Amino acid sequence: TIDRREIDAMVQKASLFMSDYSERDAENFIIRRETLYAVALSEGYAVSDEEANEYIQLQIDMSSKADNLDNFNEYLAGYGMSLEEYWKSQSETLRKELLYSKYLNDQRERIIKQSGEPDDEEWNAEMRRIEEEARAAFVIEFR
Repeated sequence: TIDRREIDAMVQKASLFMSDYSERDAENFIIRRETLYAVALSEGYAVSDEEANEYIQLQIDMSSKADNLDNFNEYLAGYGMSLEEYWKSQSETLRKELLYSKYLNDQRERIIKQSGEPDDEEWNAEMRRIEEEARAAFVIEFR
């Protein structure tokens, strides 16, 4: 189940960085994340607390160097949220991202073993295939 509030928040946040990010873009991103996450879980993938904490810290470190950090802090202030509260609220999302990234990395390694390093076109085609299979296997609901 995908919460419409998450879509609205994603569009609002993305508008800080991209002028043309739409509600449909946010929907597609969230559907992709949730379906790939579900596939990775069904394939037995997992993320330890240590891995998740390291990944979250990496994201925090990278974002602290962003050119538009002031804009982002203003955005958070508009929601009455501190940077620390934001990262705490993102921990589950980042954990999902890390989990499905592990799955996708393994899929890429599988392709490399079978037929060598894929070019961008081949990898994008494989990604579309994986995503289409994932979407077909799971029911997506909006609330």
